[in-house]
Amino acid sequence: MRRHEIDVIAVRGQTVFAVDCKEWGKGRYKTFGLRTGSEKQEQRAISLKKFLKNNPIAQKRLKISKQEILPIVVTWLQEDLQKHNGSLIVPVWKLNSFLLQAEKFLSTQ
Repeated sequence: MRRHEIDVIAVRGQTVFAVDCKEWGKGRYKTFGLRTGSEKQEQRAISLKKFLKNNPIAQKRLKISKQEILPIVVTWLQEDLQKHNGSLIVPVWKLNSFLLQAEKFLSTQ
C-alpha cells in the first residue's frame, strides 16, 4: 500500500478539499515544481477518494455521502500558474475566500 500525505482535509457540503501546502523560492524551475506538485496532489486526491469510498466510518465522521475531491496546492505567493490539470493553485491569502465561494467554482467545472 502506497502512503500519501495530505496537509489539510477540509469538507464543505459534499466537497472534500485535499490541500497540500508548498513554499518555493523564486528559482527558474518554480513553474515545473508547481506542475509536479499539482500532479502529485491529484494522485493523493485519488487515493483519498478510494479510502473514503471503502470507509463508511470516515464518511460518517466527515458527514459526506458522495465525495467530490478537489485537490488544491496552497502557495505562499500569488503564482502565474493557477490551475494545472485538475488541481487548483491558490495563494494562502486567498484560501479563505476561495473556500467560501467554492460552490461557484465547482458549478463552472
